[in-house]
Amino acid sequence: MIKKTKRSVWQHLFFWSLIWLFYAFFLSYKSDDLVQPLSLATLLLPITIPPTYWTVNILIPKYLA
Repeated sequence: MIKKTKRSVWQHLFFWSLIWLFYAFFLSYKSDDLVQPLSLATLLLPITIPPTYWTVNILIPKYLA
């Protein structure tokens, strides 16, 4: 059985803010306009979060069981 650990909300917020910074840096690299890449990074984050938690919390434990 896999031992589940509880992480604080702050750790999750910190992690996803780092992911947002990565998206923002990657999408705005060599770009003159910052509004469009930052808005795209903001749009991508809610699309990325649910599949990530689904994979980590449901799919992987089901596969390993």
